[in-house]
Amino acid sequence: PSLRVATFEARQSALTIGIRGIVPFDQNQTARDSGVGVYIDGVYVARSVGLSSDVADLERIEILRGPQGTLYGRNTTGGAINLVSKRPNTEAFEFEQKFTVGDRYLLTSKTSANIPITDTLAAKLAFLHTEQDGFVENTGPGGDFGDREVQGYRMDVRWDINDSLTLDYAYDHSELDYYNSMYQ
Repeated sequence: PSLRVATFEARQSALTIGIRGIVPFDQNQTARDSGVGVYIDGVYVARSVGLSSDVADLERIEILRGPQGTLYGRNTTGGAINLVSKRPNTEAFEFEQKFTVGDRYLLTSKTSANIPITDTLAAKLAFLHTEQDGFVENTGPGGDFGDREVQGYRMDVRWDINDSLTLDYAYDHSELDYYNSMYQ
């Protein structure tokens, strides 16, 4: 309850997020700070551009309502959203592949692999690809209105140094290509 997530009308790769009625002052300006902090594995995401993309290997989403300034710092007047990705483990090799198809030639592929290297070291690789055709043909320069293509990958490494110390390293990269809808 009291959570609102919507895309910007003019920029489909950005989200407007509100908790308890607290939303950005100017929802059409993606450079402004939000009243709701978004974190990926505890790391603050400063701008809303790119938040509408999917995450290839997500464990859970934590929604923290109310001011979270003590725990998460500034820009958390309405609350905080923490996206927590799955961590590598040394138990067993795991491979997962998901495909989604839909209208306007939607194709989404999510791939992840957990690779134990030693008894104390493991790596996880994840890849995401989404593409969908637009819904209005553009006879001018550029793609059709609504075209989108998203690619992203993530690499995680976990080293269990001893019973009380663990080292985690993560790297992710994403590319988003959108042709926004044109409203009249």
